[in-house]
Amino acid sequence: MRWQAALCTDCDRCIDGCPRHASPKTSQISVAEVLALLRRYGPLLTGITVSGGEATTQLPFVIALFTAIRQAQDLSHLTCLLDSNGSLAETGWQRLLPVLDGAMIDLKGWRDSVHHSLTGVGRERVLASLRLLASHGKLAELRLLHVPGRSDFLDADGKLETGLASFLQNLGPVPIRLNGFRQHGVRGVATSWPEAGRDELTRLARAVSDRGLGPVSLPAII
Repeated sequence: MRWQAALCTDCDRCIDGCPRHASPKTSQISVAEVLALLRRYGPLLTGITVSGGEATTQLPFVIALFTAIRQAQDLSHLTCLLDSNGSLAETGWQRLLPVLDGAMIDLKGWRDSVHHSLTGVGRERVLASLRLLASHGKLAELRLLHVPGRSDFLDADGKLETGLASFLQNLGPVPIRLNGFRQHGVRGVATSWPEAGRDELTRLARAVSDRGLGPVSLPAII
């Protein structure tokens, strides 16, 4: 399947036509081309964030880009941030840390079984990433995804789960963003899951704040 930008209406039906449900709306770009874009919009920028998909699957490119920004006299003032699911191994983070200002990491479930049911993998790699980044002062934000009826961040009394609270406290002061599950772009069994509402996210925010954690922020639109 080939994407034709001039004819695209952003209906995303091409994704349904792909056996792997992947978007064909991709293009290649070099580090030099990204630097040219940054210089074009430079006066409007204070930093950049590399996101995805999962940005760390393109680790050599990310390292090369951040290194080039650091070395460019006219761009070195820009902060270099990364949006990640936390799946990168420690060896990868160690390569990235010297040119990274901070990372925003998702935690989609607390108990290993819940995390596995939501993501298909266990939680240990994510927890290790959070610990490592926090220890280097480069955990810019921790994001908790609330999925109604499936998330396990709260206990039966509506309080923050004890083990999670202890883990977060050990990370030190870290901004926490709460995100609610949305059906946009979702396929398979998750299309029948209910979306998270404001009341649920507000209760979770209160439980996090009650433990002295945060600052806590909610999505702009719920």
